[in-house]
Amino acid sequence: MPFVKKQKLMESQTPTGTVVLDHSKPPTVKDLKHWQRESGRARERLEQVSSQLDDARQEYERISREAVLDEQLDAAAIGAILTAAHQKVWGLEQAVNVEMQRMQAAEVALANAGERAQRDELRKKLTKLGDAARAVDVWVDSGKPIIEHYHACRKNVLDFGYRDIATVINVANLSFQTYLFRTCAPMANCNTGYSVFQTDPRWAEPWSMSNPHPDLADTVKLT
Repeated sequence: MPFVKKQKLMESQTPTGTVVLDHSKPPTVKDLKHWQRESGRARERLEQVSSQLDDARQEYERISREAVLDEQLDAAAIGAILTAAHQKVWGLEQAVNVEMQRMQAAEVALANAGERAQRDELRKKLTKLGDAARAVDVWVDSGKPIIEHYHACRKNVLDFGYRDIATVINVANLSFQTYLFRTCAPMANCNTGYSVFQTDPRWAEPWSMSNPHPDLADTVKLT
């Protein structure tokens, strides 16, 4: 009986037992690549089991047709054969459901891992930004005593009351922003009305050169 032989062969290939979903808590894994691999594997398993289910359903339909046409089989034998084929289909359907749940769980874990990776990267960038901002704090604070010293020296000169020297110092005062804003040019809102002079060759020399030269002591009109 060819049909019975085929049925026995099919039964010998039927997997024993049903795949059971593991409800144990998955380990905490922060490696994004790990969950990318797990998601890919879960999808492959689902495709394999789904393919097996399609084959089993086609086999069940074939067996149903051949069993009806096989006059040598009685009703009990036909029922047993169809039951075995149906159980195989049912088992694979359960396996597909399990693999579907596993794939969905892996995809959720992958999405969570991706979000954690993005947040970790953002945290690193924010940490670097904070470190850079604190470096600016140090730079600003370090300049205070220097500016205070310059201010005292300038006052000592201005106290003489010489207009020619005061005019030169006034130019230095006005040009100071030009040089100061060169330092912070990339900073947002770091601009000044004197920004037009940023590329003027006149301002190519150091800012100190805009201050009164000591030789003015020999030429200034004394009062």
